[in-house]
Amino acid sequence: MSPSLVVVGLGNPLLGDDGAGIAAARQVRAELEAGGAGVAGADFIEASAGGLRLMDLLEGYDHALILDAMVTGAPPGTVRRFGIDELIGTRNVASSHDTNLATALDLGRTLGLRLPARVTVMGIEALETDCFCEHLSPEVARALPGLVAEAVSLVRAGLEAP
Repeated sequence: MSPSLVVVGLGNPLLGDDGAGIAAARQVRAELEAGGAGVAGADFIEASAGGLRLMDLLEGYDHALILDAMVTGAPPGTVRRFGIDELIGTRNVASSHDTNLATALDLGRTLGLRLPARVTVMGIEALETDCFCEHLSPEVARALPGLVAEAVSLVRAGLEAP
């Protein structure tokens, strides 16, 4: 039986805080593996693009958890959780050369693709997303464990759901 849940870490780890989603997804997977729970019921994917390309990655899953950096003007390190219907544009979930994720999912469903009924996006407010560096800002690095803990709880709940 294939996994019904996918965790997608979005971003570019070479652009500072823009790599926070990928860092979070890696830590979620490591924590689940270290806790003995394993990740047999979930797939983990790293991606750098949203819209139609992200929609393709979600095909075949019942639930998706997307982890990404966001720039909304909130204090750096702020963690927020969104459903797809309340999603704000994040750097990677939307693209000016594509469409936003909600529109891509609607299109995919119209075309008959099996896409997740539940999509949860967790964003962490970034400070530096345009520096060519592989480290997170101190504010985002301090907040990352909180995002990871919440994401681990969501994944465990998703793995236990019928």
